[in-house]
Amino acid sequence: MQSAANGLHGNGNGPSSNGNGNGNGNGNGNGNNGPGSSSGRESEPQAPQIPPELMFDRPVILKQTPIWSLAIIGLIMGVTTFSIGWAAWAEVDEAIPAQGKLEPQGAVKEIQAPVGGVVSDILVKEGETVRQGQELIVFDQAASQAELDSLVSVRAALRAETEYYEAQLQGRGAVVPPPANVPPALASLTDNRAALVAENDLFRAQLSGADPASLSGAEQARLQTNRSEQNSRESAAQLGVAQLSQQLNQAEIRMANTQQQLANAKSQFLSAQGQLKRSQDALAIEEKILSDIQPLAEEGGIANIQFLRQQQEVGTGRSEVERQAAEVNNRQAEVTNQQAELMQLQQEKGRLELAIAQSQEELTNTVARSQQDPLTRIADNGKRIAEIDSQLTKLVIDNKKRISEIDGQISKSRVNLSYQVLKAPVPGKVFDIKPKGLGYVVNSNEPILKVVPVDGLIAQVFITNRDIGFVKEGMEVDVRIDSFPYSEFGDIKGKLISIGDDALPPDQIYQFYRFPAKVELYADIKDGKQVISVNGKPVPLQSGMSLSVNIKTRPRKVITYFTDLFDRKVDGFKSGQ
Repeated sequence: MQSAANGLHGNGNGPSSNGNGNGNGNGNGNGNNGPGSSSGRESEPQAPQIPPELMFDRPVILKQTPIWSLAIIGLIMGVTTFSIGWAAWAEVDEAIPAQGKLEPQGAVKEIQAPVGGVVSDILVKEGETVRQGQELIVFDQAASQAELDSLVSVRAALRAETEYYEAQLQGRGAVVPPPANVPPALASLTDNRAALVAENDLFRAQLSGADPASLSGAEQARLQTNRSEQNSRESAAQLGVAQLSQQLNQAEIRMANTQQQLANAKSQFLSAQGQLKRSQDALAIEEKILSDIQPLAEEGGIANIQFLRQQQEVGTGRSEVERQAAEVNNRQAEVTNQQAELMQLQQEKGRLELAIAQSQEELTNTVARSQQDPLTRIADNGKRIAEIDSQLTKLVIDNKKRISEIDGQISKSRVNLSYQVLKAPVPGKVFDIKPKGLGYVVNSNEPILKVVPVDGLIAQVFITNRDIGFVKEGMEVDVRIDSFPYSEFGDIKGKLISIGDDALPPDQIYQFYRFPAKVELYADIKDGKQVISVNGKPVPLQSGMSLSVNIKTRPRKVITYFTDLFDRKVDGFKSGQ
């Protein structure tokens, strides 16, 4: 459809006009002419203008979403579902991080001289490898050796002197001769002791009756005279005791006979008393019968002859009672006589026993008097011997004390002498040698060199007290050497072999509580050294290298990491409120 007005060209008589063309969706244009313009066709009617506020009230026609959009949404939902399921099912190893450094299994040994001295020889060089016990530095030994020799000499003299004194105390003075260093006063003292001991042996032989062959002839004669005099006095006293003992035996025999007779007399006396009692009872009965029949006889109730016979029975009974009474008196007198004789014999026995006791006491006194002088002399000599022994014992104790002190000094001197040669306590490499030449004066309180052990390296790490809960010995460990980045050179496997029993307090280096731990390295070995592969070449690990480790503690669901993060956020939100 052609436009009613030509926007490009205008026909008319008026002044020329500008034509502005407005295109719609159908390509139609409207031309606006100036005043007086003319057109070959009449303009068509235009659509009514719509106010802007009513433009959005038109009906909307919805079209179906393309398929590729639905596919993207489904893919996102599937990946999300799979990820959540995988996180809930899959497990990863939880690792505890820690830092530390490489250290030899045996710590670096700082070698100090136990005693001060002057260096006389240096046997090793800086960086030299030494074996355990190898000599490193030698100090001047002249002074120590002279001191040791002097102490040994003094100890030998004291031991000889002490042995001599002990021999005197044990009675072996003749076996052990006095050493040259014993003072004359002490030698005289030991001689006096030997003389006193010999004299006491003589007195003891006199008392015991033995004839020791060690006595001299004069001592033997003196011993025999004393024994004869002693035997004579003892024999006289023993004879008196024997005579009195014989008299006592005779008195005891008489006493036994008298006691037997007294027993018989008492038995007869008791028998007579019994017979008298029976006769008195029978007489009483007869007298009762007589008194009962007397009235009858007076009245003629019985024959007079019967009464007379009863009177005769009573008379006979009275005669028997009188006879029995006389017998009882005789037996009683006999018992009294026997008792008096027995008492006399007992007195005689007592007198004899007293006499025997006195005689025995006299015999004892005689023996005691014969032994009193030797015993007194023995006691006096014993006191003097005890005084000498006390002095000798004190000397022995003092000498042994000095010997003990000298033994300690000798041991110390020998140890000091052994310290004059400084030896390597462990195999390793020597470094930081302080003495640079002979004559160097060494102090005992400062290290003069160090030895790095050649043992395998271990990782010494520190675990925070917050992470120690699940850590146990034997867990696998990934060790990463800081000098060799993990992304390029990887890590070294290891095993946790030791955990400290208690946490170490914070210090200037570590500002937290920590547990020390040791990790055994499963590194490759090259020429006896632990190495790490760098560009295909083994590089030895060195003591002191810093490192970090990851200690594999337990398997854990992946989703728990997100739930823990969510829990921390929730806890933080709660604490913020």
